[in-house]
Amino acid sequence: MANRRHAIAESSLTPAQLKRRGKKGWQRKFKDQQDLWDKAVSYFEFVETNPLLEQKLVANGGEHELMDLPKMRAMSIDGFLLHCEVARRTWTDYQNLDEFADAVAAIEATIRTQKFEGAAANLLNSNIISRDLELVDKTSNEHGGIGGGPVATFNFIPVGPDDS
Repeated sequence: MANRRHAIAESSLTPAQLKRRGKKGWQRKFKDQQDLWDKAVSYFEFVETNPLLEQKLVANGGEHELMDLPKMRAMSIDGFLLHCEVARRTWTDYQNLDEFADAVAAIEATIRTQKFEGAAANLLNSNIISRDLELVDKTSNEHGGIGGGPVATFNFIPVGPDDS
């Protein structure tokens, strides 16, 4: 049964993954922190030089034309992992390796900062980014009485013209 599972797992691997796999298990995609950081810089440059394009109808001298307007592309861990051809599970492994801790922290901080600053400047949708960054505006609807005790309540008895 174990051999069958192993064969199924092997058949779902891409040729690039099979090539990286050694006889003693998986080989690391990045040899050290600098290698990981260099790949991150490659992703950051890709994001900056490849903005999203929004098509807008623009009036120009009485004529209308469809133009591509560049829009900021938000960085993300998932986008970085796709750029690197690394699975989320593998990224989690790198997060847990002390020898990669500084590079992982710098990459995550750079991506978080780019999204936050883009949303703050209205270049990205602030509602989407605030949820992604888990920024919440908490409002407490709890009420308390004097000194934090229970709220005093009153029972009003209706008094009508007949109750005099």
